[in-house]
Amino acid sequence: EDPEAIRAVWGVRKEKSETLKLGKAESGNSTACGNAVDSGRSSLDTSAPADVVFLAFGFIRDNKNLDLVIRAMVENPEVFLVVMGKAQSKKDKPVDFYRNLARELGVSDRVRFFDEFVPDEKLASYFAAADVVVLTYDKTFHSQSGVLNVAARARCRVLASAGESPLKDCVQKFKLGLFVDPDDLEALKNGM
Repeated sequence: EDPEAIRAVWGVRKEKSETLKLGKAESGNSTACGNAVDSGRSSLDTSAPADVVFLAFGFIRDNKNLDLVIRAMVENPEVFLVVMGKAQSKKDKPVDFYRNLARELGVSDRVRFFDEFVPDEKLASYFAAADVVVLTYDKTFHSQSGVLNVAARARCRVLASAGESPLKDCVQKFKLGLFVDPDDLEALKNGM
């Protein structure tokens, strides 16, 4: 599927004046997924110039710190968040908790939730439509993330956090994105 069509479904529209160049920030560093599926992208806009689309993909669990991501958006008005997934279990906060939090914080116009299954053949399109994949686990997470593998394959940067883990090692060793201290709202705000 066309990443621009996906953005249209998400409610993200193009901006003609301010641009976020494909795969390059003003400093020349790679920031967007920048793969062939998304080679035509020149800019994004939701409510501010040069918006950045963050993608939280997979099961929604309390240890993914999605609430901190939404809180960090308050001071990052250029961020647009797409959450694709369902709560993993009844022990975890439901999706409505995050919807209500976004509404309470005044960022609900920049957050979209999708809870349908995504078939494998559509994964590349969704990752190509994002600029950054969110993998913000808490300090108790000491494992690896399957979503990191998909993001790396799509050449999409990640914003990650976790305890000492293979996830942390991979992100840092292979420069797959930015790793920030886990459970730290200020670090997450600055990372965004």
